[in-house]
Amino acid sequence: MTILHLNTSNAWGGLELYTLQFMQALAREGVKNVALVRVGSRLEEACKAAGIPTLSTYHQAHVSPSNISMVRRFCRTTPNVIVHSHTRIDVWTGSIAVAGTTIPHVNSVYMIAVNKKDVLHSFIYGRVNAIVSTSSINNEAIRGGFPIPPERIHLIRYMRDPAVSARRADARAQLRNELGVGENELLIGSAARIDPQKGIREFVDSYFLLPEDVQQRVHYLVLGEPSVERMDEHGRPVYEPQGAELQQWLMDRASHSYARGRIHVRPFRADLASALSAMDIFVLASYHETYALTVIEAMMNGLPVIGTNSGGTPEQVADGRGRSVEPRSAYALAKAIKEEVSDTVRREEHAAAGKAWACAEHDPTVVIRQWLDLYQSLQ
Repeated sequence: MTILHLNTSNAWGGLELYTLQFMQALAREGVKNVALVRVGSRLEEACKAAGIPTLSTYHQAHVSPSNISMVRRFCRTTPNVIVHSHTRIDVWTGSIAVAGTTIPHVNSVYMIAVNKKDVLHSFIYGRVNAIVSTSSINNEAIRGGFPIPPERIHLIRYMRDPAVSARRADARAQLRNELGVGENELLIGSAARIDPQKGIREFVDSYFLLPEDVQQRVHYLVLGEPSVERMDEHGRPVYEPQGAELQQWLMDRASHSYARGRIHVRPFRADLASALSAMDIFVLASYHETYALTVIEAMMNGLPVIGTNSGGTPEQVADGRGRSVEPRSAYALAKAIKEEVSDTVRREEHAAAGKAWACAEHDPTVVIRQWLDLYQSLQ
């Protein structure tokens, strides 16, 4: 069995990193993986470093003749192949490429589901044999808004190894020392692409809305980078305008005299567990998030989580596993952060409940078996 993974994103965040980790997990089970990736992308570099064969393209488009031709040629010459698209754009490439064949097409939905019952989407999703989401909330939206039979919709959680995401004392001490976080101070962190939709602006603004005594007890850490729009003639990334603008705003806020050196901005890192180890509270402020991998990792790291009550995040922080606030509100975040900082007992309860749930729901041995069973059922 060979899986051709389609992910032509130029960004480097949770979705791209998980695509890589997913392929590596499949490879350990004896599955051959090949990836259609963007030339010069971080995902292309990571695949090559991991020994994953690639088909490289200069394009990411809903309808790219060259991408479609590459996929078709690969499928014609490769026995027992399954096409697996990982983005809402690449699902078009996958469906058009396998049209008129019996080659299975699987699509992973990492974004919030919206209504797609128009004629064009009916064709595209009519050629998807299985659509997979990590969130039961999102699957309900898919059932109501996608032109696909209910029996083709599957729930498979992210796989995450608790040992990989576990807290590391040495990493905690190193990063906290680098940031100047005192032993009795709390580090409140967020890890997300630098994009307005991720609520980074509201998260940072929430610091300035905290009571002064709480400000004196906390530091904020933002981990992330803007999405790459293209590479320039020297091979350097050119960021999407809204991301570049937000990043500059972050740097300005972090250098504001009123922040007192307590707001820190650092690039996204593949070894997220080392950064999470330095934190005491994790915040996901996204306006819409299907089901955040960073929340799972934070929970496995033993962190209490504050999330927004949109998308699949309420499913993750339900039943005493964290706090949920309205999105787009720095005031709501500040209130929740103040309460979490002030209530040590509740903070520990959130952390313990979240860790137990995250480890049980995302056990890699269980999740990879579900994927293998799904793939085999389509052959």
